[in-house]
Amino acid sequence: MIPGNGSAPGRATWHLACLLAAALTGTATAGTFSISPIRVELGAAQRRAVLTVHNEEDRPVVVQATLLAWKQAGGEDQTEATRDLLVTPPVFTIGPKADQVLRVALRGQPDPTREQDYRLLLAEVPGPPEQGFTGLRLALRLSLPIFVTPAQAAPLVDWHLERASDGALSLVAENSGNQHLQLSDFRLRFGDEAHAMHVGVMRYVLPGSRVSWPVTLPEGADPAAAMSVQGFGDQGPFEANVAAAR
Repeated sequence: MIPGNGSAPGRATWHLACLLAAALTGTATAGTFSISPIRVELGAAQRRAVLTVHNEEDRPVVVQATLLAWKQAGGEDQTEATRDLLVTPPVFTIGPKADQVLRVALRGQPDPTREQDYRLLLAEVPGPPEQGFTGLRLALRLSLPIFVTPAQAAPLVDWHLERASDGALSLVAENSGNQHLQLSDFRLRFGDEAHAMHVGVMRYVLPGSRVSWPVTLPEGADPAAAMSVQGFGDQGPFEANVAAAR
């Protein structure tokens, strides 16, 4: 997944970093486009959504849209093909500096008890290289979340430390609620602010899933001290107690 930076409220632009270019002879090129909104929320009362893809380039771009079911297993994101949703058009060409409207819709009835999670994958379909081009052409791929949420939904996240057999510590967030929590930034405190550490950046914890981050104790921190985590998520700022290592 290519991370995005919002260029305007509700819009994000993804640039494919050509990291291989420095190690290769020649040049590398990639398309650039933006999409708005950057997440989709559906449910029984809102079964369809409209998105706009904008081509930032001075040349046409061919894009393929694919819908994927999204889950987390062993703390890792996993996706697979799904027919729960429909996207139209599935393949399209956007002219230079032009827009394309995408429509996403539910095929069936949403689960009334638990959020269902999906990803919309947009992938550039590379055309033939221009005459005389001898470098590397990289295709852009971006992914954005689709949440199908019941009327009554909320995350319920338990925080605790875990110690591996080799002594390494991990901070674990386990979501037993029926809705995801998106964590954008947070800190772990061991007793007081003098023994606090930055732990992680943006990550989703899907319902019924758990994710973890490696933790190195700040110098002088007592792992038996009262611990708390403070941060920001898509539900707003939060603070929670952290259980000692299990």
